[in-house]
Amino acid sequence: MTWAQSALRTFVLPMSVTLAACFPEFPAEPDTSPSGALSDARTPVRGIDAAVDTDGSIQASAVDFGVRDNAVETAAPDAEVPPPEACNGRDDDQDGRVDESVGSCELPAGCQWLYRGHQIYVLCSQQRGQAEARQTCLEHLTFELAVPETCAESEWIYRQAMEITGIDHGCWLGLRMNYSTAPPTVSRLDDRPVPLPEPSCWSEWEPNNVDGREHCVQVVRTGWNDIECRDRFVFMCEAACRTDVDQDGDGENACVDCDDRDPDANSGAGALACP
Repeated sequence: MTWAQSALRTFVLPMSVTLAACFPEFPAEPDTSPSGALSDARTPVRGIDAAVDTDGSIQASAVDFGVRDNAVETAAPDAEVPPPEACNGRDDDQDGRVDESVGSCELPAGCQWLYRGHQIYVLCSQQRGQAEARQTCLEHLTFELAVPETCAESEWIYRQAMEITGIDHGCWLGLRMNYSTAPPTVSRLDDRPVPLPEPSCWSEWEPNNVDGREHCVQVVRTGWNDIECRDRFVFMCEAACRTDVDQDGDGENACVDCDDRDPDANSGAGALACP
């Protein structure tokens, strides 16, 4: 026995001892599996397994110790997912369009979609009192009874109501009268004031509050008319106007632009030029 073997027998137990942790890592070898090479993010770890036998001889061999994952996992920030588009006149899914999927909205019987530029309406042929008509707009669509911003829009509402329903008795607007002031004032049904269009959209000799009972407003062939709120007429619902939307970038928001998809249509003219 040599002096080196004697020294080893002095400090090493007479059994196989694994010394792999003391040896450096070997470079990765190519993957020979049928599936191809390992991912760049994973490296095979290899080393030396050495043992001293009872007779003093040292045996060493290369062994695999597994696979090391080189990838550093980073948690993706939680992105806020917008809600799906709903039938409510707002851009719920934040894609720059309002109610683009309105065709899937379920309308009350006798009602249909109408479009004027960027604005969305629903015309209903049932003849109801103003309060009941408004309730239909709110409950089924979260819309309101239409409130025209110009006489041209008012005339369009009347024309659509007459031509589509065949009923020439007028169409409810989302307006009410207040005769406790002098002169009388007009407001929305939620009591917000309404700037009256110029020139006035009132029919001749209107409003006149016959017998002190005409506190609601409809549109007829000649313009606006105050009438009893319990009378029954067809009605037009309207999505909330979006003053913050200018889809074609022509400087006119969706409330006044007749065609908010065409920058050359109605640019600078406002809704008075709407057909």
